[in-house]
Order: sequence, then structure tokens, then C-alpha cells
Amino acid sequence: MARRSELARIELPRVELQTPALVIADLHLDLDDARSCAEFTDWLAAQRGARALVILGDLFEYWLGAPHLEHAGGKAICAALARFARERGPVHVLHGNRDFLLDARFEAASGARVHPFGLRASCAGSEYLFLHGDELCIHDHAYQRLRRVIRSRPVRALARVLPRPALERAARRLRRRSVAAVAAKAPLDVEQVASVGWQWLEETGARELVVGHAHRWREERDADGRRLRVLDAWGGPRAVLAL
Repeated sequence: MARRSELARIELPRVELQTPALVIADLHLDLDDARSCAEFTDWLAAQRGARALVILGDLFEYWLGAPHLEHAGGKAICAALARFARERGPVHVLHGNRDFLLDARFEAASGARVHPFGLRASCAGSEYLFLHGDELCIHDHAYQRLRRVIRSRPVRALARVLPRPALERAARRLRRRSVAAVAAKAPLDVEQVASVGWQWLEETGARELVVGHAHRWREERDADGRRLRVLDAWGGPRAVLAL
């Protein structure tokens, strides 16, 4: 077996989810786009039978922290999540590569629990491992280096004190560079490597790995019957997984 992964050295939180639990990913909500924000809050309000919600990262196109908590779109999203958490069940939000600045202030406003690295869960008799999914892109070395930098404590601390205009310029620059970089890379460089997922399932004892990030549905099983599922981006035909 390969050497212990970075994930194996992190003690992921573990929860129990009641069914039906809904899992979604990669909504990329732009707080300045009132229509897309309203579509999500309307969808959330309609999930009256749900008992839990797991969001696998990139809930937002980007998240600046305190400035976005004061934004009308940010307030609307947080209020909708808080209502779900009060009336139906827990909300778990993972960091994505666009909203890694979600923190305790977002938790307080939304009633959600934020998980920077991932989440383990028991649900309907199975053990799940939830991740954003960019962790599986191990051949994209430049991206993995950038990922470590932007999620580091110094960068996160700096983001908390930068003025809003500087944060917005940095976020737009990162988005432009990300789009250009992905377009220039070979498909194999950005592919999610299933063997990494199987290793993590073995290390954690989970049976099912559910991720986002790639924006297209994928399902695989290994020889031991363990399962990897990659969700469509929001709006796609397989964007919502009900457990």
C-alpha cells in the first residue's frame, strides 16, 4: 500500500446523519447575482422532508469573509441555511477552492458547521467520507502548491485584515488565472485519480467517498465494493445526491 496520505494524518470530524440527507457541491453562487441566489434559497425552502444538508465546497463563487456577511446576497443565503438548520436538520459546509475563507463568523450567521478538510459521516447504515474533490487531482502539481499556499494560516490571517477592494482584486485575479490555467492543462493533469480515493477509504474505514470539484457526474466501484461518486455542478442532472 502507498505511504499514509496527508488526509490520514488529519482527524476529520465525524457525525451521524438522518435520512434523507442531501449532498450538493459547486454551486458557485455569485452574491451579486440575485437570481441565482434566489433560485438556491427557493430550492432549499422546498426541501421540507430533508433532515440534513452537506455542501461539498464552492458554495460561493468566492467568499471574502466579513464583507460578504454584510452583503445582501450573503445575508439571504445565510438566512436560508439558518432556517434549514433550525427547522430540518444540520448543515455541513466544506471548504472549496473558492470559499476557503468561510469561518466561525459564517457559522454564526448561517447555523452551519464549516469543515476545512472534510467530513466523515454515518448514514443509512453506511460510512461516508465527504471531501471537496480537488485533493484527488494529484497530478496537477502547480494547483496543489497553490492550494497549500492559499489555505495556509498566514494567507488566511492576511485576508482577515485586508480592505475589501484589495480582497476583491485578489479574488478576481485568482479566478482569471484559474480559468486560464485549467484551459491550458492536459486532461490527465486535472483528472481526479480514483486510486487516491480508494486509499483514503481504506485509511478511514469508510465505504463511500463523495466529492465535487470536477463538475461532472462519475461513479466507480473498486474490487471490494467501495464506491466513489463525483457530483455534477449545481444545475446538472446529478447535482443532488439523496442518502
